[in-house]
Amino acid sequence: MEPAHSSFFEDAIHVTPIDSHTYAAFLKKDWCIGVVPHGGYTASILYRTTAVHFANTHQARYKGSTPEATTLQITFLDRTSVGPAILQVQDVKIGGRVNTIHITLSQLPDSLLAKIAQPDLAEFTRSNLDKLQPKQVAYITASPPESESGPSATGAWGRDRLYPPPPPGSKPDGAVDLPALARNSRDAGWEQYSFPEILRAIQQVRIYGPGPQYPASVEERARRGVDQWTRFCPGSAGPDSSGKVARWTNESVVFLMDTFPVASDRMCAMQLLQLRQLGRPRDPAEEALSFEKLFWYPTLTMTIDLKTRIPAEGVEWLYTRVDTKMLRGGRADLEMVALNEAGELVALGAQTALVVDAARNFARRPGPSIEKL
Repeated sequence: MEPAHSSFFEDAIHVTPIDSHTYAAFLKKDWCIGVVPHGGYTASILYRTTAVHFANTHQARYKGSTPEATTLQITFLDRTSVGPAILQVQDVKIGGRVNTIHITLSQLPDSLLAKIAQPDLAEFTRSNLDKLQPKQVAYITASPPESESGPSATGAWGRDRLYPPPPPGSKPDGAVDLPALARNSRDAGWEQYSFPEILRAIQQVRIYGPGPQYPASVEERARRGVDQWTRFCPGSAGPDSSGKVARWTNESVVFLMDTFPVASDRMCAMQLLQLRQLGRPRDPAEEALSFEKLFWYPTLTMTIDLKTRIPAEGVEWLYTRVDTKMLRGGRADLEMVALNEAGELVALGAQTALVVDAARNFARRPGPSIEKL
């Protein structure tokens, strides 16, 4: 049966068991920013590896459903590349309700990886374990859904407590008319945004925000809030031949928690203003460039706390808000919150990212040049 998040995404996050604690995946070019696989995409692979590991290695321990990741704490050691990756799992704590595992995602050096198309992953693993370089490490907590018991309550915080409140839509209560937004690409002050092809991973999502997408001045871009309504549309601009549209699932929510190009544009504007304060002359031509031509924001660390599991059939819409408080010494903080249509909290996220020259994305990498992407 077609997964709710589409077979296109399912293929991209597919994980193959090699042995009881070793797994293989193949990172796809359709999920890159520039030539580097998107951090949220590789986080989705880590999420899937967790599920496959418990189903593959600890199946006998759990009579009900397989444990699923509830929190992910990921450190990004180095850039990943398109091609095969090996995921090695260490069982830190295996319990009845709470389990903790450590996953290392490794790849061959770029010089070797560039020579591999899509090999037999088991043979690839056996032949190259000694050459693997760690790229990402993660501590992941997982629980069987039925084991989660105890107090469940919503505190004083809720969607109505977001400050400043999201810009209103066309409904009498100020809500956004989401069917109209999908149909017309516009509702009141909200509109569909578009992003350059070089941001391949972002093409897999339809992002709608309060327009205009790019305010007129760099000062406005630096001050703006980042509110998004999003739909998941991997591999296609719309429904498939059967009329079915992809939907957000637990795996794809992990991807969403690192998907905020407007926040990247805001950080770009903040950086330009900082450079001005340091004495760099204002350059209107530079300020008119879109963010991906000036800076790249590789993630250093990312934490995701999954609050509400999404049902198997998925959901069509999710709202996210992203905030950056400060750039300091080339490091940026980001905080993310994701809500469903009912205003329920789906996930919280936080990360630290570097702010570096965009050319770093392509530095010393084999493969196509930026002009061919």
